[in-house]
Amino acid sequence: MALKKNELYATATVSPFPRIKPTQVKVKQFATSAGAELLSVGHPVAVVTSSGDWAPLDGNAATGEETILGFVYPDPIQLSATEEVLGQTMLGGDIHYDDVSGLGVGGSEIDATQGELDAALKEDCRKVGIHVDGLVGVR
Repeated sequence: MALKKNELYATATVSPFPRIKPTQVKVKQFATSAGAELLSVGHPVAVVTSSGDWAPLDGNAATGEETILGFVYPDPIQLSATEEVLGQTMLGGDIHYDDVSGLGVGGSEIDATQGELDAALKEDCRKVGIHVDGLVGVR
């Protein structure tokens, strides 16, 4: 008797981002944002030192938002102009350089230069247990 071919997985069990492999994901509180932007999956995030809230990566050393401590994963986070929001954040694991949100042409969603971002990916991520694959110049 022949059996009909049946794939034993559902699309819900297959990661839409196969090059992002978290070992730790936690819910974090994100600060209000005047622009109320949408942070896409793979967007680097940092902690605002004055409030302890999380925020998108920024080149501003005065607020602590220049140090990558995680990435948005597995769902995008819609920031609000009036209230803090909760969002899932990858705090450990692997991410591919090409899957870091905001890189390259049109990467205006990250308020840091390409050089600042690359330096943060090389130095900060390793310290917190995130490995960035495909990143040139990592020792």
